Amino acid sequence: MTIFRKHYILICRFYDIVIFRLQPIATPEYLINFIEEHYRETSKHFGYKVLPEEGFVNQLGYRFLSKVPDLRAKSYAFFNLNIKNYPESANAYDSMADYYEKQNDFVSALENVTKAYKISHSDIHKSRIEKLKKQ
Repeated sequence: MTIFRKHYILICRFYDIVIFRLQPIATPEYLINFIEEHYRETSKHFGYKVLPEEGFVNQLGYRFLSKVPDLRAKSYAFFNLNIKNYPESANAYDSMADYYEKQNDFVSALENVTKAYKISHSDIHKSRIEKLKKQ
């Protein structure tokens, strides 16, 4: 089986587990391990590090963020994976701040937006910092 066929099968399996079923039985740990193992194997095959695309992982995080609170741990896991893989991405920290805001943890949200601002120097993040300081 070629790597491209194997990659396609793994992506289809991942979509089946994460997107279509959205089963609570797929724990955050299982999902992250599944993704990391796939990219570890892909990296091994190609001989260089291949990471999951930041936007895709971020999209998965937001998909679970809007669901019932019991599923939000999956959002945290996906956003945390992006922070791990893309520590210089303002968007990764900004997304984690959204998670914390949804949890009403404004202190942690402020910490993450501050990290995003230190990377981006964006007026959007600066404005958000001021807003969170008032919470």
